[in-house]
Amino acid sequence: EDGKLYIRIIDYKTGSDKLDPKKIKTATALQLIVYTGMITDILRKKYEGKEVIPAGMYYYHVADPVVDPPGPKILERYGNDIGAATEAEVLKDLKLSGVSNDDPKDKHVLLNLHEKDLVNPDTGILAKDSRVIPVSMNASGVYSSNSIVLDSEYMEKLCEFGRNKMKATADSILSGSFDKSPIIENSRYGACTFCNFKSVCRFNEFSGKRRFYEKPSGSVREQLENIADEEF
Repeated sequence: EDGKLYIRIIDYKTGSDKLDPKKIKTATALQLIVYTGMITDILRKKYEGKEVIPAGMYYYHVADPVVDPPGPKILERYGNDIGAATEAEVLKDLKLSGVSNDDPKDKHVLLNLHEKDLVNPDTGILAKDSRVIPVSMNASGVYSSNSIVLDSEYMEKLCEFGRNKMKATADSILSGSFDKSPIIENSRYGACTFCNFKSVCRFNEFSGKRRFYEKPSGSVREQLENIADEEF
C-alpha cells in the first residue's frame, strides 16, 4: 500500500529454535536474518520503485502441542470458558519467535499487519498482548521486557550484520583458518554433543579452544541493537 511492500519472513522449524541474540552474535544462528536480508534485496530489484520493508522475521515451531488443563487463574481470565482458555494455551505454544518492526514513524501500526487491532492507529499505543508475535505490554501500557521489536533502521542493520558475519566466516575458511573452537552452551550441551565427525576432528582440551556464549546484558531489543551496531 502507498507504494510500499511489506514482507514477513517465517522459517519453519520442526525443532524448538527461537531467536537468540547470543547465537546471532557468535554466528551460530544467522539463517533467519540472512534469509530476510537476501529476500528483501531480491524483491527490491524485482519491484523497482516500491519501498520494500521487512515487517518481521520469525521462527515457527511446526507442532501439534499438547497442553495441561488450564488452572483456576487461567480459567478466571477467560470467564471460566475452558474451551477459550485451552485454545489460548495452545496458541501460546504456537506463537512466533522473532523480531517485529515497530517503526515509530508509522505510529507502530506495522504491528497490526501481524494481528488486527494490536496497536491503536490514532495513538500508536499497544492495545493488548499479542497472541501471534512476541509483543506484550506491562502494567504501564508500554512494551514489556519480553517484547522483541526493532525499528526499520535496526532491522536493516541486523540483516547487514548477518551478511557481513557470513562473508567474514567464509573468507576465514578460504584463507585456511578453521581452528577447532566448538562453542559450549552449558555443562550438558555444546557443538560436539551430536557431532558425527568426532573421530575425524579429535577435539580435546589439548587440541583446540572451547568457546562460551557471553552472558547477555540488557533487554533482547538492546542486545540486538548492540549487535547491529557492530562494525566489521
